Amino acid sequence: MTDPIEGLMTIAEIAITLAGFSGLIAAIRVREEWTTQDRFRLIYILLFCFLVVICALLPIFTAAFFSDPSSAWKLSCAIYGVINATLVVRVLWKRVKGEYVFSNPAISYPLTIVAFGVTCVALLGGAGVAVDASPSLLGLILMWGIVAPAAFFILALQAMWSPYEQ
Repeated sequence: MTDPIEGLMTIAEIAITLAGFSGLIAAIRVREEWTTQDRFRLIYILLFCFLVVICALLPIFTAAFFSDPSSAWKLSCAIYGVINATLVVRVLWKRVKGEYVFSNPAISYPLTIVAFGVTCVALLGGAGVAVDASPSLLGLILMWGIVAPAAFFILALQAMWSPYEQ
């Protein structure tokens, strides 16, 4: 079995790599006009990646401060749940106001539904209600935290390449 800390470090590395590739897209598109939607996607990719890195590293640094080993996992789950809930609600609010359009609803709506489910699990794990916070639970939650910005990343690539497909 893999050490949970090694798994969290790997998740953090993946998130940092995804953020780096997003920066590469930003550098390539520097001469092109950025739409509001493109800026929104880039900012959310970076926010989700930053959230995953913080929540992956948090148990490593806070484990020494808690007498109960599960408290570090609960804290990380709770922080992820609260911030992810804020980000998901903000995406939906921008969608309702018409500031953000789901460019691929067949992907975006199911991902949004899953995001709500993961957020609820993270909040329940952080509160210690119905779900026990554990390294496995945190790992699954953070893996979702990589899937969401990866979807934004793919949509950003699609938007960048769509003018050349004509």
